Amino acid sequence: MQNKSKRLISLLVVACLSIFVAVGLNFSMTSVSAANNYRKTYRHKSRKYNHARNSRFMHYQFISQKGRGNANDGCEAASLLMALHHFDLAKHYNLAQFVRTIPRSKDPEKGYTKNPWKLGTGASLYPRALLKVAQRYGAKKSYIIDDYYKHGHGLYGRKASANAFRQAILKGYPVVFEGCNHMQFGTRTNRRGYNGYRSDRVMLIYGYRNHRFYWTDPDQWYNRPGNTPEKAFMNIINAPIRGPRAVAIGK
Repeated sequence: MQNKSKRLISLLVVACLSIFVAVGLNFSMTSVSAANNYRKTYRHKSRKYNHARNSRFMHYQFISQKGRGNANDGCEAASLLMALHHFDLAKHYNLAQFVRTIPRSKDPEKGYTKNPWKLGTGASLYPRALLKVAQRYGAKKSYIIDDYYKHGHGLYGRKASANAFRQAILKGYPVVFEGCNHMQFGTRTNRRGYNGYRSDRVMLIYGYRNHRFYWTDPDQWYNRPGNTPEKAFMNIINAPIRGPRAVAIGK
């Protein structure tokens, strides 16, 4: 009797283990299948959403202006090159090579002023010069959204239009624009008295969604994109300390 009881218990244990393993395998297969379906669904929605009426995102290859031998004060060139690479233009150029092809001038509407290779020199390249460079590399449909330099106010009035930026992105045109360090807005300063809002920085807008502009800043070692609400974004763009400057890049 004892032997029969032991055999019965052993059989029950084996049966329970078999059921447990079968259920576990089925659960894991279901989880994997669900995960794969989730990824497929997410990708599908992502593609669909990118072409929705009021949102769009564009791929880009991040380019840093930092590093030895690089154009450490060349945020304009880095942002423009990212925009050109989106259309597979100037794709064989790195930043250092690209900067060497840009004219030098005392007038930032004609070429790079000062020294884009050295951080802190205040090297500048304004919309008209950016436009000429973009068109030379095949971005023939590029156009100036706004340019503060020649007018003492925006090209189309005192302030740049949020709609002009938005429509460029929705058409699939990345925008090279002048803002401030990481788009910080306000009067706060760090321990050294540095105020990011008062800085000048040229960056790239690559997307728009839910009344937010999505941008990336070449003045960092690695790509850490950010986004800014439309109203705050335009307040920075139209700040009197810098004035609106932006170019939409289109092929």
